[in-house]
Amino acid sequence: MLKSLLITLIFTLIIIISSSLSQEYNLVGVVYKQVDNYFYGKVYVQLKKGDILDVYRSNQKVARVKIEQIDENKNVLLSVVEGQITPGDTLYSVFTPNITEIVVNSQSQPEPSTINLPYDKINDGLKYYTKVLSENTRIIKFGPNSNRPTRVVIDPAQLFMLYSQYENYRLLSEISDISNVASAASTFYLFNLLGNLWNTYQNIKGPQINTNVPDSFIQVIYLNEKLAAARTILHAYKEAIYDKNYLENYYRNLISSTNITDFHIFEVTVFNAYNQPLALSPFSYKVYLLADNGRRYKAIKYDASLDTAVPPGGTISGFIYFPKYDIQYNQNISSSRVRLSIEEIGPLKQEIVEFK
Repeated sequence: MLKSLLITLIFTLIIIISSSLSQEYNLVGVVYKQVDNYFYGKVYVQLKKGDILDVYRSNQKVARVKIEQIDENKNVLLSVVEGQITPGDTLYSVFTPNITEIVVNSQSQPEPSTINLPYDKINDGLKYYTKVLSENTRIIKFGPNSNRPTRVVIDPAQLFMLYSQYENYRLLSEISDISNVASAASTFYLFNLLGNLWNTYQNIKGPQINTNVPDSFIQVIYLNEKLAAARTILHAYKEAIYDKNYLENYYRNLISSTNITDFHIFEVTVFNAYNQPLALSPFSYKVYLLADNGRRYKAIKYDASLDTAVPPGGTISGFIYFPKYDIQYNQNISSSRVRLSIEEIGPLKQEIVEFK
């Protein structure tokens, strides 16, 4: 009798261990905004009311939430079960293979048939990438020489050095055998690294002037699908890769790991040419996203560095995230163009920059 019971316990333990090992942890959505004690989010898999999700921020689990409501477009109303969450946090769930079928929303993960990478640019990938990067860059100058023309000049040598750093770090991440959550965060860090280093090979140059007083400037780079596609082509160019399936997977991974499908993401760099600090806090009052209908949206999240004062002669850079979808009105915020209103930075009252 005792032997039979022992065998049953061992068999049960084996089943439990096997079940836990077969579980797969998946990114399933994102938190968009808070209203009172509830949060609105968007998910990209088939879930149902009552499901419990884990909430992560910067690769750390911070809370658990419960789905209170979910509509046909997979917009969800969430209540906090434990911990604390903020807009911009990501939602994860544990799925067991062969039991839960994951159905990805077509808007969040491009299907192979919908990916249209510019393969004809591979043999000229460096030039094409720098062209797209320049098109995705806007510069606002203010100061004694702010009426002078501005153009973006990108140094290919520095670009190649940056690319080498990116690929070396990516290789180290791959061989470290980290978890899915850590892997996604690591790739996100790589993209942040890429963005933070962009300003090292971009220079603001105008005609010669009879003064040594430089201009203060604000540089905004829009990280969108077009730039991700150009980054994929740059990778193909550097590695001499022409396999379309490989490049499409590379593009998908870049898109999913950076949350480009969920947010309008910008890298903002502020250079202070004045002899006193330039205040940026609170940065949420400095930059707004303008919808097609004129409605203004505050940032969902941004890097803490953008809330610090820029010292004389110094530069501050950081990423800022805006929603792509207004859950309250069930519509996209922008369609054919993306506009930012930059307000009250130093003597600058308001400037609107537009990306298409």
